[in-house]
Amino acid sequence: MEEKLSLDTSLYNPKRFHLIHCQIRIGLTSINLSNTHFTGKGYIRTISTSSEPEPVLIYTNPDEHKGLIVKQNKGKSGVYRWVHKESGKSYIGSSSMLNDRFRRYFNPSYLSSSKRGASIICKALLKYGYVGFKLEILEYCPSSIVLTREQFYIDKFNPEYNILKVAGSNLGYKYSEASLKLMSLGSKSWNELEVLKFKREVILGRKLSKDHL
Repeated sequence: MEEKLSLDTSLYNPKRFHLIHCQIRIGLTSINLSNTHFTGKGYIRTISTSSEPEPVLIYTNPDEHKGLIVKQNKGKSGVYRWVHKESGKSYIGSSSMLNDRFRRYFNPSYLSSSKRGASIICKALLKYGYVGFKLEILEYCPSSIVLTREQFYIDKFNPEYNILKVAGSNLGYKYSEASLKLMSLGSKSWNELEVLKFKREVILGRKLSKDHL
């Protein structure tokens, strides 16, 4: 009887081992994962501990595993990246409900909606198809810091498909020029609590103190 590997992401074990281009069979479905980190007990790590961040999961062919991607990310929050296989151009986003976000991406009507007209990644997915991209889960993290972590990866990778280089900008928040600059610098020089406090103030429309300007 075939042994199944747990994909529980709730635990982290620093004594992990690295599998390259491994193939895992879950039920009757096989998926190819590259640069996937597992602990000795079969747990996937959640947050990058390397100076050069590596994805937690890579779906090399999201076109074939839409249902599995949605299922595996149910109830999880985190940061993801779409990468165009040929050009290497990418888009970084985050969500407190990754399964809902991916379900929308896999809906052509959502991608072609007039409300999404300015979204470069939606246009690219329609143009090249899901087969032209790989989908990476950069990390799983609590929803309370998901924008902070998204900003970290935006600053790190400078993704070409992101119109604005500010985490959460696609949610419709409006930021001043000073806010945009400070949020971009946040993950580099502030501690996590300072970043979260600042972003809450911006979202709630509070005035910045003189110390922030």
